[in-house]
Amino acid sequence: MHDALVEGDPAVDRCVLVSPDESLACLVEPSQLTIVRMPEFNVESEIGIELGSDVAILGNPIRILVLAPSGALYVVNPHGRGGPKEVARLQLERGSRFAALSGSHALVKSASGGVVVSLHEPVSFARIATRIGVSTVASALTQDNFIIEVGGVLEEWSGPLRHPLRRFRLDQPVYAQHVGGSTNQIWFVLRNKLDQITIVPLGGVARLQRIDLPEPAARMVANPVGSMIAVIGADTGALMVVACADGKVTQVQPGPVVDVAWRGTRQLVYFFDGLIRLHDVAASPAEVAKPIQVAKPTEPAEPTEPRSRTDPPSGTPMSTIERVAAWKERARPDHMASELGADAEPELDTTHVVRPAPVLETIVALHQWRDALGAWARASLRGSRGDPPHLAACTLHDVGARLGFDEQDRYVLWLVYGARLCGLDVAPIDLVHLCPNRWDDALGGGRLAALGVLEWRRNRVVLVPEVRAALDELAPLFGTVVPNATNATGRVAIVSAGEPDYAAIGKWAARELGALLVPNARGLQHPARLVLEARARKLAPLLPAHDTSLRATRDGPAVIVVDDPTTASKLELAVALTWPGFDSASDRESVRH
Repeated sequence: MHDALVEGDPAVDRCVLVSPDESLACLVEPSQLTIVRMPEFNVESEIGIELGSDVAILGNPIRILVLAPSGALYVVNPHGRGGPKEVARLQLERGSRFAALSGSHALVKSASGGVVVSLHEPVSFARIATRIGVSTVASALTQDNFIIEVGGVLEEWSGPLRHPLRRFRLDQPVYAQHVGGSTNQIWFVLRNKLDQITIVPLGGVARLQRIDLPEPAARMVANPVGSMIAVIGADTGALMVVACADGKVTQVQPGPVVDVAWRGTRQLVYFFDGLIRLHDVAASPAEVAKPIQVAKPTEPAEPTEPRSRTDPPSGTPMSTIERVAAWKERARPDHMASELGADAEPELDTTHVVRPAPVLETIVALHQWRDALGAWARASLRGSRGDPPHLAACTLHDVGARLGFDEQDRYVLWLVYGARLCGLDVAPIDLVHLCPNRWDDALGGGRLAALGVLEWRRNRVVLVPEVRAALDELAPLFGTVVPNATNATGRVAIVSAGEPDYAAIGKWAARELGALLVPNARGLQHPARLVLEARARKLAPLLPAHDTSLRATRDGPAVIVVDDPTTASKLELAVALTWPGFDSASDRESVRH
């Protein structure tokens, strides 16, 4: 163990941060932060900050983020010419605080919700769309993602996209005080049971594990690969390390420890008794202390923004754990491989070992979007009015948008399809609370009926077969897909004399125009249904020049087969292709007569 002596009032709350590349550590105090070169503990510089500011380190290259109580966010390059240099500034909501860091993105919590800050040039921020606000947040399973607990459900969110990628469906709501994850597991501590860690391995069906702690957890942070969790106890302030593989709990330092962070996968950096300490959890219990003086300047360091040192902090500052414990650095692949291999026999002091709780038989499955949709639909049809699931980048989301469902009425489509997955019926009264125009829509007399997606039969509401097939990702019912890397766009004509061979024409035309839905016998008899099926699959239909076909395709892309260019001109269609053989003398003669 290496120690660095820090002068000052021991009662003053301090925060310890470590950069993702392991080269720097930051000691954050109420009115300044000290940048220390690791692992030598050489002091590089000091930055004055406004009283009550929140601080984070992230990105590549490394940037220090200082978030003032006023909402001003300063982005600082710690290796600027002549010392730390401010490189960007943003204005966020007053009282905002860092919730979690991942890759080059920071998730910031405020009274009105969550904001994602991106360090990609230019530095920017954008609000995330959550209906009920952000609760507990942690760094993610993958780079630039976050784990968010909203409404008792754990979700993985994309920082760049700012929407949920998947939900972790457990057997009961999860109201977490602490949460985290890695590439192979997620873990959390419930608010009503702070002395127990629940670990859920990922990768299909897995057994949930619970590990008991000797005292409630006040602050928690996992190493980059998620194999060990550092815990500061709420009662004694003791620092413990939990090995997730076998459930062993080892005391590293009796309390009170102020704050802790990981440097890589095997080293802890924490503040205790006026010292910054570096502890190798893989080393023998024997410790070698090397105190290094962190010199205090005779004059106060220059702040990133001038402020009055007599101004009190705005509001009640967050605790150090809320600023840091949700943060963990991302592991390089070589570190991950060595870490997983070393976990079998961690060399920890076993003086204070607590046996893990027995592995429960509860089976926890990670579900796809249809699982979440079916569960919501079943609950809704039983009378529940719970929030619909977060769905994005899935077939239901895409098909609904193509068919004309907007933000207000999309849940009608979700409920009807979810009921189909459960084998349940949907009556008009089940839809009233979801319909923008209530009974007018629910009874089939409004805009929803005009979309042509739903049918009202025997007092039940169902999806038309072609839309069901699209949502089930089955083969089309009214045509055959002729693929291409691009999709056909616009309304154009193909000239073909005589009786058209639609299968041959479609295969030939798709090479030039893009992917097509070529009608089969049913599609020729019901062109409007072929057009609806094509729209649901983001394809252009191939159709004969009949009045019904033209009416059905007036609002979308289509390829119309006509018998001569004059017909195309009358229909105001540009001729895109001419079927081979049309220019023969016999064809021209037949056109003249």
